Amino acid sequence: MLLKIRYGNAAQTLPPTLSDTSTYKDLLEAISQVTQYPTSEIEVKNGFPPKVLSASPDILLKDLKVKHGDALIVSRVASTVASAAPTSPRVQESNSPASTTHTASIVGAESAAISMAQGEMILRVDASRRQFLSIQFCGYVLDKKQTSARQLRQVVCDYILQHPVEFSEVILGRPPQQYCQWILKDESWGGAIELSIFSKVFQLVISSVDVQTGRTDRFGEGAYSDEVFILYSGIHYDALALSPAEGAPEAFDQTRFDASEADLVRANVQQLASTLRAMGQYTDLENFTLRCGICQKGLKGEKDARAHAMTTGHVDFTEY
Repeated sequence: MLLKIRYGNAAQTLPPTLSDTSTYKDLLEAISQVTQYPTSEIEVKNGFPPKVLSASPDILLKDLKVKHGDALIVSRVASTVASAAPTSPRVQESNSPASTTHTASIVGAESAAISMAQGEMILRVDASRRQFLSIQFCGYVLDKKQTSARQLRQVVCDYILQHPVEFSEVILGRPPQQYCQWILKDESWGGAIELSIFSKVFQLVISSVDVQTGRTDRFGEGAYSDEVFILYSGIHYDALALSPAEGAPEAFDQTRFDASEADLVRANVQQLASTLRAMGQYTDLENFTLRCGICQKGLKGEKDARAHAMTTGHVDFTEY
């Protein structure tokens, strides 16, 4: 069995010693030989959108649906072995003006934080990471999950149907009724359309920072007084929140900031994105070669996958 891995900024083929009857432990050991990552700090994703392979060491690769030719995404994360040291990586910053250069050091990037005078800017990772825009995760930055994912999807549908000129078939890529039926499904991906609607409905500026490019898309800029922040890594969106202290419960998180006084927050968010970018903690979806697992059609990148999913309803993709 030949398997490719992507890790950091590198891509490599694993030695051809694995088979479908090899175990997950065998896979981790093979990856460790190539990357030099400790097996306890390796996270593996497969499929499209990529999903974390969570398994016991003895489970067979065939049971994980890992097959010949798959391209796996490998990340180094904090070890699950208990220790006295905190498992969440930290980016340290002095209490200096926003223009000051920060010295960053992150071991793993599944969670991260930047120290500020007011506390720590925390990257709250969406645990499911099943979609390009997790609707449930959006509820975290919008109103601390007071609104359920199902309600948020309904908010999108209601707004689209109430604003047929703003969200026409041309904008949506399909008739509004059909789009609404699609976005109500749990497996459907969201994106700019949903963020723009949430901005209007919740009367917030939503700033989405792309880790790969550093670009910030600000939905509702200049229209609202409060601002929230999210990071986009090419596969998923994760929330940013200000925690009063390291290890404080999420209940104490601040996710809304005064948009007129958020320059320091924006600078810290950009610094965090720059650090993750330098570590290669993003996925370049434009250059992925994909195959639909249902009809076997070859596709390239996120745009092709989105278009194929919207026209066929197929959402099972693998990289090849």
